[in-house]
Amino acid sequence: MNITKFFLPVSSTFIISIFSILISLTIDFQQINSDFKADVMQVDRLLTQQIASLETVLVSLAGLHHASDDLNLAELSSFSEEMLKAYPFINTIIRIEKLPSNEIFSFEKRMHKLGFINLQLKSSGGSRHPIETFYLPVNFIEPMTPSSAKLLGLDIASLPQILSVINIAINTGNISASTPLVLSDSKKDIILLFKALYLGRYPPQTKTEKSSMFDGFVTLKVNIDHFMNYLKLPAYNLTGKLYSVKATNKHEEFKLNHDLTTLSFTKYFKKYNQSYYFSLSRTITIGMINKWQMLVIWLLSIIFLFFIMLILNKRKDSEDKIRHLAFYDSLTNLPNRVLFKQQLSLALKNASDNKSSGAVLYMDLDEFKRINDTLGHSFGDELLVQVSKRLVRHMRQSDSVLINSLRTNDSVTRLGGDEFTVLLINIKDSESVRHIAKRIQKTIEQPFNLNNHKVYVTSSIGIAIFPLDGDDVEQILKHADTAMYHAKALGKNNYQFYSDQMNSNTINKLLMEEKLHQAIEKNELHLFYQPQINIETNKIVAAEALIRWQQSELGMIYPDDFIPLAEETGQIFSIGEWVLNEACRQNKAWQEMGFQPIRIAVNLSGLQFMQDDLGLKIAQILKTTALNPEDLELEITESIMMKNIDDTISTIIDFTNMGIGVSIDDFGTGYSSLSYLKKFPLESLKIDKSFVSDIPEDKDDMMITAAIISMAKSLGLKVVAEGVEKKQQIEFLKEHQCDLMQGYYFSRPVPAKEFEKLLAKQYIK
Repeated sequence: MNITKFFLPVSSTFIISIFSILISLTIDFQQINSDFKADVMQVDRLLTQQIASLETVLVSLAGLHHASDDLNLAELSSFSEEMLKAYPFINTIIRIEKLPSNEIFSFEKRMHKLGFINLQLKSSGGSRHPIETFYLPVNFIEPMTPSSAKLLGLDIASLPQILSVINIAINTGNISASTPLVLSDSKKDIILLFKALYLGRYPPQTKTEKSSMFDGFVTLKVNIDHFMNYLKLPAYNLTGKLYSVKATNKHEEFKLNHDLTTLSFTKYFKKYNQSYYFSLSRTITIGMINKWQMLVIWLLSIIFLFFIMLILNKRKDSEDKIRHLAFYDSLTNLPNRVLFKQQLSLALKNASDNKSSGAVLYMDLDEFKRINDTLGHSFGDELLVQVSKRLVRHMRQSDSVLINSLRTNDSVTRLGGDEFTVLLINIKDSESVRHIAKRIQKTIEQPFNLNNHKVYVTSSIGIAIFPLDGDDVEQILKHADTAMYHAKALGKNNYQFYSDQMNSNTINKLLMEEKLHQAIEKNELHLFYQPQINIETNKIVAAEALIRWQQSELGMIYPDDFIPLAEETGQIFSIGEWVLNEACRQNKAWQEMGFQPIRIAVNLSGLQFMQDDLGLKIAQILKTTALNPEDLELEITESIMMKNIDDTISTIIDFTNMGIGVSIDDFGTGYSSLSYLKKFPLESLKIDKSFVSDIPEDKDDMMITAAIISMAKSLGLKVVAEGVEKKQQIEFLKEHQCDLMQGYYFSRPVPAKEFEKLLAKQYIK
């Protein structure tokens, strides 16, 4: 080949050079823009996390006040100090009390006794203007510094434009933020966030109740510049601003400024009844341009031009390889799903044009997972290879599909996994298809030799006839697949023709429902028990009863897979009654064997809990099994508890009067609050394992868990921590005085016999 053919005129070289430079600049700018967006999203996430942390601190402070009738300054100071360490972007924690206008002297005298000599109630304007009949003076500040101490005694309501903010906080119970303002202890703009405190054990519901029960605020002072510093913008090569604005409908916007040298991001958002503007920007510099990349692209472009003809000569070979990779399975070398759909599409068109019929046989190997699990995936792959060869070898020429010069074995396809299809055209009748299906199953039934292991497998086949069962590719494939699952549901190792009545979900559901009806009768239901460990004695003092269904054909089935069906069909009542009876019977049996009494916790579904005669049924079960009511605990979820509060309280009181403990399960995943739990006569609560599992890695989960334990204790509730799997979690829970622990660190849920062995180690009399 004459190499001179490849040299280009100078003008072409110049155009290619310019084009290469533009490509390089485009790639650079895309990367610069992509990096900017990635960094912006990271900073925006940090901003969102910091704002969420403000709410966490205020809610925790309010919960601490509501949980304690006599919170002293030392306790508040200690708690506040920990919060400020955890969230250093908060400048100051402030407590504000509601002070009747006739008690100014007593307030000042009280503050003098605390060491604040000569402190007087003061206002920002120099005169006192009470809200209605009371003032709102600052009576606590953390950290206490000479500068921050200037705020003590300040009537916060005297600050300009603050009345509407605190009124919103009082009347809604929600967090409310001020616009930026300047206080006497700082020359820079700060924002105050207010969370109202209320008297009483029960949170007020109406606006009138909130106003009358209002008792002060917990407040955070946040310096905007200080808050922004913790976003670490210089580390991201970003500059930014955050300030209060009037309400707007704008949202997020990325753009390249008109000077083409600056990328910017702006975001408007509303939080705590205030609107804010947040902006980030980055200046594009020449140092961001990859000069080596520009040179490489230019050189490659020139080289590409010189050798384009050489590449073109190899194009056909490459296309053939790509086509094979695109249309054939790499393991079995059979056509894949993509090629099968093309074949089927053409077969459907030919059948329509010629008024003929065809069929798709959808085959799945029975118990293929068993081969993979017992012998390994390499044996499973070898089995698939041998199955594919056997299918091709046993398909007669008359059975094969010859479309557009495709190979004769292209009638057999591997769709993926252990699923194969056979495509037939110009079939005479369904009997001929039935004959082919039987022959395929006989072929598969013969033993396979896998590295000197003789393996037997069977197959289930679904058959869809076209155009009878559909006239498009997806419909035919879906119907054949449906028929195959029907074949499996009827016992496997058989074939089924598709019919309009078939629906795999309906069939599976009906079969499951039928088997579930027989579960109790066939003694297929079992209870597993997971121990609950006393954190002080490290002894088993309780256990949670967990249902399992050992189905003779389907194997072990867990509650999530059949309880919803039981609730839908109404079988939950008989199953729930069985669980209660079996748990009580087993607990009493352990006591009669000589084990010390423990408490058994049983989960109640929503439907069970709403039964009118649930209390009578449980009383009868306790009488029949002779189990003391104190040895039974009923667990309900937050969603059940909050559905009908009055009825729920009445039901829980009935159980409490019977001597039965009631616990709230998976606390923290619903929508109740610790302060709201005061309404319910509960005995204990379980902290959801999602909070415990990330201890000690997740600082927020540690804070939340500690707060839940602390405030639950203040409500007189015992606390059970689920999901304990690490020694560090045990140490953390001990430090915060959790009562009971439950999780894989101690034991998985085990059958009754295995649980007896656990008891035998410590509780035999």
